[in-house]
Amino acid sequence: MFALIFYALSLAAWFSWTENALSDLGVDEKAGLPFNSALILGGILYAIFTVGFGAAEPKNALKKAGLCLMLLDAAALCAVGVFPENIKPWHFYASVAFFVLIPLSQFTVGSAFLTERKCKLGLFTVLLGLVCAAVWGYRWKAVAIPEAIAAFALAAWIIILSLRMCRE
Repeated sequence: MFALIFYALSLAAWFSWTENALSDLGVDEKAGLPFNSALILGGILYAIFTVGFGAAEPKNALKKAGLCLMLLDAAALCAVGVFPENIKPWHFYASVAFFVLIPLSQFTVGSAFLTERKCKLGLFTVLLGLVCAAVWGYRWKAVAIPEAIAAFALAAWIIILSLRMCRE
């Protein structure tokens, strides 16, 4: 997914991290297809991961709620790619949902880990959720930087959970 996004970035010489949203790539003549495809593919892979994670994990009510939030987040990521920035207001709703659901998922799943006495994983997950939420508190001139920080924090979380699943 990130490879396609970086490819889209390479096609958009006009793109500025401090002047644009990442979604601006989705309406570019050259960058649009790889960028939107990356989001749709990423959302599908996120949903598949979530189903596998749910099957591998003991589930309490908090974990079930977190899994539901993760699936909604995966659907929102797909929707950002399906509805590029020029499809208003749907793109806006999908994008906001995606970036709001990331920390909500992490807070919920992290809390579930803490109730299961998986303290390191729980704290790591909650801290990533705090990063994903706090990044929006700064007054950025444009949103590409906080979008990238949240996306990388989500990816780091999924990688850590995946590695943990492989070990167990």
